[in-house]
Amino acid sequence: MNQERSLVGIALAIGVVSGFSAAILVWMIGLIGDYLHVTHPSNLPWWALFAPAVGGLLVGPIVTKAAPETRGHGVPEVMLAVARNRGRIRARVAVLKALASAISVGSGFRGGLFFASLFLGAVFGACYSIALDLLLPGPHFDQGTYLVVGMAAMAAAIIGGPLTMTFLALEITGDFPLTIGVLLAVVIASLTVRRLFGYSFATWRFHLRGETIRSAHDVGWIRSLTVGRLMRRDLRTVADDVTLAAFRRQFPLGSTTRVIAIDPAGHYAGIVPVPAAHQVPAATVEQGATVASILTHREDFLRSIASLAFICGSRKSSRCV
Repeated sequence: MNQERSLVGIALAIGVVSGFSAAILVWMIGLIGDYLHVTHPSNLPWWALFAPAVGGLLVGPIVTKAAPETRGHGVPEVMLAVARNRGRIRARVAVLKALASAISVGSGFRGGLFFASLFLGAVFGACYSIALDLLLPGPHFDQGTYLVVGMAAMAAAIIGGPLTMTFLALEITGDFPLTIGVLLAVVIASLTVRRLFGYSFATWRFHLRGETIRSAHDVGWIRSLTVGRLMRRDLRTVADDVTLAAFRRQFPLGSTTRVIAIDPAGHYAGIVPVPAAHQVPAATVEQGATVASILTHREDFLRSIASLAFICGSRKSSRCV
């Protein structure tokens, strides 16, 4: 029971720290990108072409002099720390790695923050372990536990996908009790960064590309979904030149509410409300009036090849051709 409580405490602490750190990191990237005018690539000044060079000059001293562990994506450094130094990583490496990553992405370098988030999470886990040993000497979890919880929490806060990070931790460790702690940490980290920043780094980058994603939900399917795939195939049709008398015999009251009218070419012509057809005066029916005289929604239709994304985003009238 004490071990389970300790794991919950680890998850709470690392989750909150990861959430705050992720929000600060994304804010730094946006600040640097705005200063160098590379946040919105569609409106670049000519001198913004030199922004990556400026970023390289700033990152160079960090990875060569201040903290060589910050070079690259950081995964080999984490593995070396576990193998050679019992999972311990210098605390200042977290600050310098975050700064180097913010400068790199903010100045226009290609790439993201997935591996950087894993490295930062491992550093946070290692720092928590060191602080715990100093403040509360005694038996604790092994270093790998802190590193796994930290990596999963930080990756979920920056990239998103809390369940993905949780299942990855379960696959790597095979430790179900530890996975419960990881799940708690990633949920806290995700909620913290969304509360502070609004959304994850990945969602923010989609916004910069012009996407309309508001959360972690998958919206890619809406672009390939067409009207034709959503159309009902069981609707009843009638030719638009059929007389009202014949229509009444074919579709008595109560049989259906509406019938789709088609023209001689087989195209959509409008909708025939069955109750309206039965309300037409008898004199008009005897004169041979057709259903074309009572059609509704003649101009309101969608083509079967139109995508659902276009329809949902249309700000025009109800007619989408």
